[in-house]
Amino acid sequence: MTPITILKKRKNGICTKIIKGKEYSEMLYIFGCIDNGVKKVVEVLAFNANEARQKIQNGKYHLLKTL
Repeated sequence: MTPITILKKRKNGICTKIIKGKEYSEMLYIFGCIDNGVKKVVEVLAFNANEARQKIQNGKYHLLKTL
């Protein structure tokens, strides 16, 4: 699964972590992806976009729609 673009993101709940003195909130990212030529829309919880992309590549996501 290859993440292509962020379609939407929003703050999710109260889960936070502190990195180098800054507080980060967990975000719900909705990505448009391509898997073997098939377009898919998935959602994933992560603290930043890079972590979200990594989770998608590792298969830790929720499939919303296949186009």
